[in-house]
Amino acid sequence: MVDITFLGHSSFKVRGRGSQVVIDPPDSATRSIEADIVLLTNRGNQAHANIAKVKKTDGSSPFIIQGPGEYEIGGVNIVGAIGETAKEENGGGQSITIYQFLLDGLSFAHLGSIGEKLSQKQIELLGNIDILMLPVGGTYSVDPKGAVEIIAQLEPKIVLPMHYSTKDMEDKLLPLDAFLAQIGEKIQTEKKFSIARDRLPDETQVKVLENLG
Repeated sequence: MVDITFLGHSSFKVRGRGSQVVIDPPDSATRSIEADIVLLTNRGNQAHANIAKVKKTDGSSPFIIQGPGEYEIGGVNIVGAIGETAKEENGGGQSITIYQFLLDGLSFAHLGSIGEKLSQKQIELLGNIDILMLPVGGTYSVDPKGAVEIIAQLEPKIVLPMHYSTKDMEDKLLPLDAFLAQIGEKIQTEKKFSIARDRLPDETQVKVLENLG
């Protein structure tokens, strides 16, 4: 089983049998985060790149990936591709990195603060996705409608919404309820999500995780 927890904003921790991956450790983190690999979607934004809080089990520094490319670390295969934030900000999209990685037989994608539908090239790079970590709050990224369009493009088995309004960013981002209204569902928040390949659903499901950051 792979365990997934939400650390707030756009940050998740994915814990497999032999490796732990953290994406976008948030500046709001108040305690150390244990991980072997860190993926940064926007290395120039501290809200997505608090690497000082991340350490390996032995206290050493994790392997940090902060740009496009293909990587293999500790049995985890990772592909980073170029994306852009919403074009409304600063008159144009800001470059970010979106990721696909394979861990314990499951394919994950994290789209950072992607600001538009995926191109055909991006879809091909990401491939078949089991678990999609997707921004839904608008302003810097796609809004709920845009998020639904990306879900239709990738057809993942599980969607984990992120990058939505919280008490720290409620004036800038849309609330999670706006996305849930768009998909027409009410979903109970879970503290942790555990999944294995043989337990993936046949049709796309949305899971909402409690902020444990």
